[in-house]
Parts: sequence; C-alpha cells; structure tokens
Amino acid sequence: DDPASTIAEATADHAPVQDLMVRIIAPGKALNMRRWPSFNPNVITAIPDGTIVPVLRAGFFDGRDWFQVVYGGEEGWVVANYTAPIIYSEA
Repeated sequence: DDPASTIAEATADHAPVQDLMVRIIAPGKALNMRRWPSFNPNVITAIPDGTIVPVLRAGFFDGRDWFQVVYGGEEGWVVANYTAPIIYSEA
C-alpha cells in the first residue's frame, strides 16, 4: 500500500480527458507505467519509446504532472514530462 494511491484517487481529475493521445518520449528505450503516481516500486510494465497511448485522467502529485494512460490492456500512470501530445490536423 502506497499513500500516493489514496492521494491520486482523491485529487486526480476524474473527468475523462477528451480525445487526448500522447506519444511516449522515454529517456531510455521505455517508460515505466505505474499503478499509481509514485516512484515507489509499483511498476506494471514499460511502454516503449514512441508508443502512442490514450490519456484517461490527469493529476498533479508530488510536484509533477502525471497522466493515467492505457497500454497493453492495463491502466496506469506515467510522468507527463515524458509525453508529447499528438495533434491531428484535418485535411
């Protein structure tokens, strides 16, 4: 049990983030996706650099912006600084 899990649930924006997709920009080959927004050992999986994922929610925890995303059928949190928004233009 990590107190960040409780804080995340209490303070995250529970309204869905409408149609936001982001590209993972990993400092290495992959970015850790976590059960809750914390650097404690709660890694679910690693998302490869360049992967595009949908954002479910956003929150500010422990001095950082985090996104709750979906990858590989799992929901988890990534640090927003390691993402870039995908902007689609209508042609």
